[in-house]
Amino acid sequence: MRRVAQIKCPYCGKDVIALRDKKGRILITTTSALVLGGFGGFIGGSIGIATGGWGIAATVPLGIIGMIVGGGLGYIVSDKTIDKPTCPKCKNKIELW
Repeated sequence: MRRVAQIKCPYCGKDVIALRDKKGRILITTTSALVLGGFGGFIGGSIGIATGGWGIAATVPLGIIGMIVGGGLGYIVSDKTIDKPTCPKCKNKIELW
């Protein structure tokens, strides 16, 4: 866990230390990158098969694009779901901007 910031709870005013969970962030980001990368590779392979092998070069770029999009999407999702600190006093989730 890495310390991100020390903030005041907007609901009760208590000091809260926001922590970043590296394990959850890495797991979600990597998984979504691999899934969308595999999907991009599948689409590229399908294009290659449909064109009689002429479009097989589309497999690698589409796989890479899928991995980049998946990694970014996983980072955003993990940022919105995992890294929300909870106030220890009032138990409300605090939105970090």
